[in-house]
Amino acid sequence: MSEPVLRTERLGRTYRMGRIEVPVLKGIDLSIGKGTFTLIVGHSGCGKSTLLHVMSLLDAPTEGRVLYDGQDAFAESSAWRQRVRNRRIGFVFQFYHLLPELTVLGNVMLPELIGHGPLAWLGVRRDARERAARMLDTVGLNDRMDFKPSRLSGGERQRAAIARALVHDPEIVFADEPTGNLDTRAGWQVFEMLRSLAIDRGKTVVMVTHDNRFIPEAQQVLYLEDGRIVDAEAAARLALKHERKGLL
Repeated sequence: MSEPVLRTERLGRTYRMGRIEVPVLKGIDLSIGKGTFTLIVGHSGCGKSTLLHVMSLLDAPTEGRVLYDGQDAFAESSAWRQRVRNRRIGFVFQFYHLLPELTVLGNVMLPELIGHGPLAWLGVRRDARERAARMLDTVGLNDRMDFKPSRLSGGERQRAAIARALVHDPEIVFADEPTGNLDTRAGWQVFEMLRSLAIDRGKTVVMVTHDNRFIPEAQQVLYLEDGRIVDAEAAARLALKHERKGLL
């Protein structure tokens, strides 16, 4: 594996529901190599999205550490984490989260707006618009820039979400079930687009999925079960177990 850009050590996340504690992540140790395409695979409810949210600094662990280039992210200030999220990280969600009142171009420009104050925004708006337009051209949506999201197909919405995640040129891209709402053809298109970010452009891409068809195409696969990383053989046995339960 290449030099790790991200590591977790004994990572745990527990949620409290009234008086009940629900442990979701249970002592996870993992390493993500710089410029690699990593899949985190597991059935629904095993903790995949929670793990991705903690690694991308959208949520905080209840124990353990998340290290970016050796720095303990949650030992740093909230301002430090915000800078990392704004400058180094791009995030692609399963449900797109495009603002319906904005055009596709306006949605892709949002990260640039968030990163500047109102006065500074006036000075960078033209450049931000040009970057957003180029990114939409890259994902094949140059003819959809002035459309509202409601006029796009599911695959087009996800490509717009990818353009938004990439417009500030992040080093690391996290994708949470980005093909979960797409048909087979659109799903593979989105998958190949994310994979090419690592293979062709040297980005570090971490994608959560429950779709085992993508496994052979990944450079690293991490199998998650009940909040823990397991090996491939254990993952196969557990997948068969869950499949049989689904047939009962």
